[in-house]
This record gives sequence, C-alpha cells and structure tokens, in this order.
Amino acid sequence: MKAREMMNACFVELGPTDSVYVAARAMKDERVGFVCVCDTNRRPLGIITDRDLAMRVCAEELPVRETKLEEVMTRRPLVCRLDTAASEVEALMSNNGVAKILVVDEEGRLAGTLTIAEIWHYESPLTAANVSRRVTERQLRQQTGSSGQRVSRVPGRFPAS
Repeated sequence: MKAREMMNACFVELGPTDSVYVAARAMKDERVGFVCVCDTNRRPLGIITDRDLAMRVCAEELPVRETKLEEVMTRRPLVCRLDTAASEVEALMSNNGVAKILVVDEEGRLAGTLTIAEIWHYESPLTAANVSRRVTERQLRQQTGSSGQRVSRVPGRFPAS
C-alpha cells in the first residue's frame, strides 16, 4: 500500500500570515486537530496543532488575532511522497516520534495528510500498535524525567505523588 492510498485528502490549509484565530476557528469548524501551513504554491511550511495553540499561544498569552501562524507553527513538518510505501511511512512516524505526516506530490505540493488514525485504519492492529507505541514513547519521554515521574505540576492543583 502507498501513501496515496492511505492519505486523507480532506485537510485544512492556511497561509503563514493567517492569524492563530483563523486557525483555531478553522479547526473548530472543520472538527480537526491540526492545520497545514503552506506557501502560495501549496508547499508545506509548517503545521499547527490544537496543542500548539494551547502551549504556544494561550499559555504565553499571545493575542490570537495578531499572532501569525509563522510565529508559532512547527516548521519543517515531516513529509512523504504520494508513492511512499506504507512501511516507510510507519518507519518515519516511529523513528521521528510523530503522529502526523504531510503527503506531497511530485512538485512538493500538499496532496494529503497521514496520521496515526490512518495507520490504524489501513494496517494490521499489530503494526498500528507498534507505530503508536513508538510515537507515544517519545512523547512520554519528553513529558517525564529519567525517574519516570512527572517533572512539573501546577502548584496547589495536584498532590505530589
């Protein structure tokens, strides 16, 4: 199976100078968790997720109507070509610890997206579970210290374990 057969061709695409407000509204209206940020030729420049909005915009108290996506997006998103084999997509996700890959055509224009959800839908449960585990292991390591305990808490909100 190839990326073109697995990808989701329905995605939200915005420009780098669009505001985070526009992105948040688009996510809400389209019921998606991320937006692809592309140049005028539809070449991917970045990605912004709902988590990015919370961590990079809300938590930093940035003005939503003035803050541009290019200021807070994750740059250089992971991409693959339309003819990339499913096993290569899975390796990209696993090795990079990411759950989203943008699919581009021969000219590098955005053609679709691949998320861990598509892996679960199209691949065997064993394959999907292995990819999910590798992606979440990286995320877990980022959130915890070497002891495996959470390293930060909101004072007064959660009891220490």
